Amino acid sequence: MNASTNTSDLPQYAVIGLGTMGANFARNLGRNGTKVALFDIASEARERFQSETSENAEMFSISASLQELVENTAHRRRFILLVKAGDVTDAVISELIPLVDKG
Repeated sequence: MNASTNTSDLPQYAVIGLGTMGANFARNLGRNGTKVALFDIASEARERFQSETSENAEMFSISASLQELVENTAHRRRFILLVKAGDVTDAVISELIPLVDKG
């Protein structure tokens, strides 16, 4: 985020995981007027989502890392994890916690 970015223009929702469920959830939010920040560890999933949503691309901010995802969302944001349950979810949460401010 650069200094000229208005934080009110940043997405308040972040979807982590662009498999079938995550991609469709994000598309639904975007189609209904909600800006969404997105991340998937697989570059193929990010590229696929980007190519499939070109008609309303302005609703989506696709990040290449969790750090970038955090930087590209509003301070008061909601993270929606749509990844495999168990170890994968725990790993994402463990990586995400140090990147966000408390509160």
